[in-house]
Amino acid sequence: QHPLITNRFEDMNNGNFVEAEIENTAKYHFDNLQTGFNIIENYLPILHTELLKTNRSVILFNNSVVLSFVSIQVHGAIFLTTIPENEPIFFLEEIIHQGSHNTFNAVVFDKPAFFKQDIETAILGDVVGHFGEDRTIFSALHGLYTVAKRYEAFYPLYKQNVFKGRQKHEFLGRFADLKKRFRTGLELLDQDRFFTPQGKQIYEILDQLCFDTIQKIPELENAFDLSNQPSEFSYENFCELNPIKRFNF
Repeated sequence: QHPLITNRFEDMNNGNFVEAEIENTAKYHFDNLQTGFNIIENYLPILHTELLKTNRSVILFNNSVVLSFVSIQVHGAIFLTTIPENEPIFFLEEIIHQGSHNTFNAVVFDKPAFFKQDIETAILGDVVGHFGEDRTIFSALHGLYTVAKRYEAFYPLYKQNVFKGRQKHEFLGRFADLKKRFRTGLELLDQDRFFTPQGKQIYEILDQLCFDTIQKIPELENAFDLSNQPSEFSYENFCELNPIKRFNF
């Protein structure tokens, strides 16, 4: 536990800061974390270098009401909420997911070069008329970036058939679950109103990358029942509706 991170663990239900257990969790999952990094280093070396340039520490913690996150106030740190059942595929995805948030913050540090307005306060739902969408435009763009980076990473792992057995089962579930995070409102935005040409180019590259990858994996469309998934993928929930014994892995 580091004194600079004690007030960073936010209860997703009410926004209050809570305590989180770190030391025992970090010891318990260190090997799984290392395996996740090793997969990225061995199969995705360009991404591995990118993540090392923009991330400096990983905090593994346990508290069921706190989601994994990064914070611009602790830039370069990845905070991963874990349970004992998490295995290397969880860490593979979350290293890419949360690490890419830090990368994107670095990429768009000079915000006037990319954005014409303050998109950190503009609520996406208010702008595009989506009731209940309370993310800022910046938060939604962050989400698109991290989804694109996972598509970019997962597709070569999928084509090389890297995983077997349980790992493949979880990996395919996570890969299929990504689609629900694509085109969740940003596609309705008047891009010229909010983005500079450089910002618009970034959005279009990310959107096209996701779209193209989805077109390459039609066999994953409706391959699994994902109806009981919460906002963040749960392998436990996945197994309830998609037991591994049904699949020939």
